[in-house]
This record gives sequence, C-alpha cells and structure tokens, in this order.
Amino acid sequence: MLTERRFIRENIDLNYAEGPANGPPMLFLHGLTDRWQFFQPVMPSLTQRWHVYALDFRGHGASSHTQPYRYLEHINDTIAFIEDVIGEQTNIYGTALGGMVSLMVAARRPDLVKSLVFGDANIKLEKVRKVMKDYHTFWSGWEKLASHPAPFDEYVQMVSDMPIDIPWREPGKYGDGQDYITIVNKALYLKNLDPAVLTPW
Repeated sequence: MLTERRFIRENIDLNYAEGPANGPPMLFLHGLTDRWQFFQPVMPSLTQRWHVYALDFRGHGASSHTQPYRYLEHINDTIAFIEDVIGEQTNIYGTALGGMVSLMVAARRPDLVKSLVFGDANIKLEKVRKVMKDYHTFWSGWEKLASHPAPFDEYVQMVSDMPIDIPWREPGKYGDGQDYITIVNKALYLKNLDPAVLTPW
C-alpha cells in the first residue's frame, strides 16, 4: 500500500508516494511526461522488502506547476527530497529523465546515494542533444496535448491518434501497436502535465 504525501520546498509543492518501512529506502524517478504511477506495476513486490518512495517531478503528476523545468531544478529538488524526507543514504532507480537526474544527483552528492540503477538514459551530452533533435516532433505533439481540456474519452483518442515521426520507425500514430491500458496511462500522465515542461526540448 502506497500513500501519497506532499513535500514543500521553498515555493515548490512536490507530490510523492511512500510505502511502508519494510527495508532500506529506494527512490523511484520517472521519465519526461510521466508521473510516479509509471512504477506501480512493480510496487507490490518491492514494498515487501524496501521502503519505497516515488517522486513526481515539478510540472508532472500532482506536483506544482512551478517553473523552471531544467535538469538543475530537478536535481536540486531530488537532493532536497533525499535530505529532508528520506533522511539517509538511498538506493535510486531512474528511467529516462529520472535516469539522467539520478546520475547527476549521485555525481554531485555521492554521500546521499547508496546504489543507482538507471534505464533508457544517455550519459553522453551529444547523444542527448541528438535524441532531442530527432524527437522534436514527438515532444511538440505531447506539448500540444498536455493539460488539454477535452473530455477524457475524447482525450484518450487524441493521444492515440497523435502523429509519430521519429527516425527509428515508420511514420504513424502513437497508438499503433500499443495496448489500450498503455494509451490510457499516457493520457492520464499528460492530463496533469504542464505544457511548459516540454518547451526546452
């Protein structure tokens, strides 16, 4: 069982989920456009042996829409969260944006990080720049859909129909080859996303 809580830092209100204290701390950091619920499928087994925390980055999920949304802010928010909420050296799992943030947190404050697992993240800056350029139409599509006021059923269809034109696949729609639950989850994530999160990309 996870409980959602709030972490107030300066003028930032960050939402996070916390499990029971069943072991050493493990912090989950999600990817760009996602929220802490991205990790829900693995939580039931992990909460039996770990004290799980899962953070919504600013502008994502139920966290406040407080700019700016650069790496620096996410890094500083995460460091403050570990210091003030977790209160001890922690294990971190980060994916995509969360993976990059976790690497930089570990580089800046190795005293706060016991172990680190990251996925779907590039550690070379030139590679990150290339991916951001190649995926420009992808990010701009999400930016147009973020926080859209359409009724949810209609919104899910809009997410499914979003055009995708990226180098490694044939042009098509986001929903091509995706199951319905994946599309609904992405719609839920985007409904709460501040569009400005995607502006730097």
